Amino acid sequence: MRANIRSYSAAFVNMVWKTSLDASLTIARAHWKHRDSEDAAMKIGAFVFCFAASAMVISSPLLAQSSTSAPAKKTRTVCEDVTVQDQPSDKHQIAGMAIGGVAGGLLGHQVGGGKGKTIATVAGAAGGAYAGKKVQENQQAKNTHVERRCHEVSD
Repeated sequence: MRANIRSYSAAFVNMVWKTSLDASLTIARAHWKHRDSEDAAMKIGAFVFCFAASAMVISSPLLAQSSTSAPAKKTRTVCEDVTVQDQPSDKHQIAGMAIGGVAGGLLGHQVGGGKGKTIATVAGAAGGAYAGKKVQENQQAKNTHVERRCHEVSD
């Protein structure tokens, strides 16, 4: 809309200036031919000048308004593939600790005899729980998927 106003205003101003120039040339020619009509030529010249000046005053706010308007920003969509880690259902790896503890306890129970058997069972259970927790952490870290994320960028 503003671009249309600007082009119409510019066309109007150009037309007025061209008309006033043509009128001034006509007045100058008439003045040379009829030197006694100097008063009429001055009146016509003043009229043309006032008409051109008023056209400039009327159209200048339109030109100023349209020329100061900000250009339209171009936007484009940028998309990228992002690897996202899935949220684990067992955040504290309790299942891995339980399975590892039981397996370690059973293996530790197979070693030694008497109080050594009890110590080996407890140590096996603790070591198995730690190992089970780490195994489950590693498995959960591998659970990822790729998401396509898009956002608008203005140039």
